[in-house]
Amino acid sequence: MSIIGEYIRKVEQRLSELDADSLSRVEESATLDFEELVAAQQAQSALFASGRIPQEVAQWVYQIAGGEIPSPAAFAEQPLAVRVTFMQLFQELLEMKINLHGAAGRQAVA
Repeated sequence: MSIIGEYIRKVEQRLSELDADSLSRVEESATLDFEELVAAQQAQSALFASGRIPQEVAQWVYQIAGGEIPSPAAFAEQPLAVRVTFMQLFQELLEMKINLHGAAGRQAVA
């Protein structure tokens, strides 16, 4: 099984342990707008180009975000575990991108 597939399975397990109210709150919060989906694609592109993430992860982010035309509606149709996984990965990608740019800036100053 793929890295992403294993992570989704773990998220599914955690979601199955939630009560109805908690699950409803997760469902309501598991949305992204167009700008956020574009930002996820930009982060994955920069990190893949720099060799920081594997192709499997980069392709998955691109696909789930909507491909050439990021779509909040299409994202919302994904299973909840996929959306939660994407959002957690998106956060990690942004942190990695910040660190990547921070390291490049420090090297330029040095």
